[in-house]
Amino acid sequence: MLVLSHSQVEDLLDMDSLIDSLAPAMADLSAGRASVPDRVAALVGLR
Repeated sequence: MLVLSHSQVEDLLDMDSLIDSLAPAMADLSAGRASVPDRVAALVGLR
């Protein structure tokens, strides 16, 4: 498994390209043509 640090991810992502790629998906979601599964949260180590 490859584990990247926050700074490595920032260095590898081109935010403008990411936004351009996600725009059609967000439009489909807003128009009801796509769906997103509910998020699942797991709380670990909280006391």
